[in-house]
Amino acid sequence: MSLSEKISIVQTVIYVVSAIAAVALLHRSRVDAKRNALTALLTQHRADARWQASTSAVYEYSKHGKSLDANALLDSPKELATILFLLDAHEQIAIQIYYRSIDEKLFKANAYSNYLSVWNTLRPLVVALRAKRGQPSLYEYYEFIAGEWKFDPPVKPNSLRWEC
Repeated sequence: MSLSEKISIVQTVIYVVSAIAAVALLHRSRVDAKRNALTALLTQHRADARWQASTSAVYEYSKHGKSLDANALLDSPKELATILFLLDAHEQIAIQIYYRSIDEKLFKANAYSNYLSVWNTLRPLVVALRAKRGQPSLYEYYEFIAGEWKFDPPVKPNSLRWEC
């Protein structure tokens, strides 16, 4: 084998290794971007007064075992707007999860029970809104993600520990 052939083989190996490293770096950047987007989203929501007010309003129903009267809410514009803010935010999160713009596994670990609790509490309102507005696809991404997650909870931390 001549020197030029050896050099050609070395160059090819360097090229292949560089291409593999570039693909790995791109993948890692995408994963980091998803996690950073989720972290920013969660931080923003936790600091948002409207988010907190909406969440508190919804949890008043589930905490005290109150039945959500969708028709009464539809007739109360101020309370409805407060709750729709949370529904809209959760729909946006569901869209981002569906299209893999944010890290689903990390979001599920952070907000699984709250996310499903809000859906279960507000589902009657969503059904009433769909009927009233004639929009059967209203909040469909949120409903889809909640349905997918219902039987697929996140991995519990205790199951990650090794037995000694």
